[in-house]
Amino acid sequence: MKFKIIEKRKKKKLTQVELAYLAKVSLATIIKLERAERSKEPLKDPPNPSIITLEKIAKVLGCKVRDLLNEEE
Repeated sequence: MKFKIIEKRKKKKLTQVELAYLAKVSLATIIKLERAERSKEPLKDPPNPSIITLEKIAKVLGCKVRDLLNEEE
């Protein structure tokens, strides 16, 4: 599964560190989700975030969880 976090984060003018802090998730989580988003090929170990993690990120970005999911996948 791929996500749509980078564009939404940049629209809010947040760094990865700021997003992680505000969402109360680890920086490693944000990095892993964004790396999966940019990857052209399937990852060996794709991220599998919990719904709670996605809800925290969505709240900070001012969107719904479904808005973070890439429906093309």
